[in-house]
Amino acid sequence: GIPVSFMATLAIVYVAGGSINMISMFALIMALGIIVDDAIVVGEDALTHYQRGEGSLEAAEGGARRMFAPVMSSSLTTIAAFIPLFAISGIIGKLLGDIPFVIVCVIIASLIESFFVLPGHLRHSFKGLAHQQPGRFRRRWDAGFERFRDQRFRPLVTWAVNNRMAIVALALATVIVLFGLLRGGRMGFSFFPNVEGNIIVASATFVAGTPPDRVVAFAGEIEKQLYATDQALGGQLVRTHNVATGRGFFSNGRQEQTGDQFASLTVELIPSDQRDVRNEAFIREWEDRLPRPPGLEYLTITSRTGGHPGRDLEIRLTGQDATTLKNAAIELSDALAVIPGVQAIEDDMPYGPQQLVFQLSALGESLGLSVDEVSRQLRAAFDGELAQIFNEGDDEIEVRVMLPDRERHRLGALEDFNVFLADGRTVPLLSVVDLEQRRGFKAVRHAEGRLAVTVYADVNK
Repeated sequence: GIPVSFMATLAIVYVAGGSINMISMFALIMALGIIVDDAIVVGEDALTHYQRGEGSLEAAEGGARRMFAPVMSSSLTTIAAFIPLFAISGIIGKLLGDIPFVIVCVIIASLIESFFVLPGHLRHSFKGLAHQQPGRFRRRWDAGFERFRDQRFRPLVTWAVNNRMAIVALALATVIVLFGLLRGGRMGFSFFPNVEGNIIVASATFVAGTPPDRVVAFAGEIEKQLYATDQALGGQLVRTHNVATGRGFFSNGRQEQTGDQFASLTVELIPSDQRDVRNEAFIREWEDRLPRPPGLEYLTITSRTGGHPGRDLEIRLTGQDATTLKNAAIELSDALAVIPGVQAIEDDMPYGPQQLVFQLSALGESLGLSVDEVSRQLRAAFDGELAQIFNEGDDEIEVRVMLPDRERHRLGALEDFNVFLADGRTVPLLSVVDLEQRRGFKAVRHAEGRLAVTVYADVNK
C-alpha cells in the first residue's frame, strides 16, 4: 500500500509541475505514519473476523466495509488540519505549500488503496494462512504478544473505559497545563525557528557628505573592537573577516548599498558546534564596545541565519511623498528602539546628498514658463544635449553640447544661468524660480506602484 500511495502522489506532483525537494520529502515522511495506520486498521479488523471463523472473502470485504466510516473520518480530519497551510501567503507560504499538497495526495491515494486494492490482497493472504505453519520463533513471539495483550493491555483499556470521566478530566488538565506553559513563557514558541549561522555583518551608515577619512577611521575602530570582543569572550572565535569602505548592507546583510558614507565588516566565526558563545552574545558584546561618532546615522550588527527568510520585523510603509515616508520611518524606528529586545533597526531609504529643488515663481508663470521647460534647459546645460552621433570604426561616438566642466561643478553657475523664453529672450534663472535646499535620498523604492519604505529590525530572543 505504501509504495502504491507514494507512486500515485509523485505522479500527481509531476503533473502539477512540482518537484522532489526537502519540503516535499518531509511531507512524505509525515504522511508515512498516517497511511500505515489506514492499512493496519483495515487489515486487523479483517484478520480478527477471519480468526473467528469467517471466510477469507467475507472477512476481507467486511473489514473494508466496517472500517470505512472511522478511517474516512480520521483521514478527513487530518486533511482538514493541513488545508489551512494553503492560506499562508508570501515566501513562507511558498515554502510550506508543498506540505499540505503532498499529504492530501498521499491520504487520498491511501484511501483508494485501502478500500479497493487491500481487500483483494487480504483475501489471498488469508488463504495462505490456512496452510502455513509458523516457525518456533514466530510461535513464541505470538504467544508473548498475546500474553501482554490479554494480561496487561486489555485490563488497562478496560479500566480506562470504566473510568472514562477521570480520563477525560486528566486529558483536559494536561491541555490546561500545556497552555499555561505557553502563556507563562516557560515554553517558547517559534513558528519558523532560525538556525544559527557563522556569518555576522556590521554595517555603518554616515550622513551623506561625511568625509571619507572619517568613515575609514570608524571602519578601523570596528575592526579593533572586533579583536577586543574576540579576546573578551575567550579568543579563537573569529575564523576570518573582511573590511570594506564605500559599501554597506541592510536587510540582514543580504542587500548591498554603495557610497562614500558606508562601511561594513563581514565576520566568519568558527562553526556553532565548536564554540559556547552564541551569535547574540557576540553581537551584544561587540556593539557595546563601539563608540558612536558624530554623523553616524545607522550602526547595525546582524547575523545571517538559516531559518525563515528576511528579518524578524519587516514593516512596510507606503505613501505619495518620500519625505513624509522617511519621517514616518524615523518615528517608527524611534518607537521600536524603546521596546526591550528590539535591535539592529534600519530602513531601506537612506539619505543622500543635499539637493536643490526649484519651483516656478509668480514671474516665471507670468512669462509662460513651465517646470518641464526649465528642467529641460537645466538638464541640457549640466548633463548635455545630444547633438550628433557618428561612427569611427566599430565605435559609436556621441557628441553632446553642455557647459564647461568648471561651470557644471560650480554651484554659483546657477546664479549666472539664463533661461530662454518662447520669444527668444533670456531671463536670469533665479528671477523665475525659487530654490530650496533639501536633503535627498540615495534610493527610493516602490511597492505595488507606490512609494514605499521598509523598516527592518531584529528581536533578541
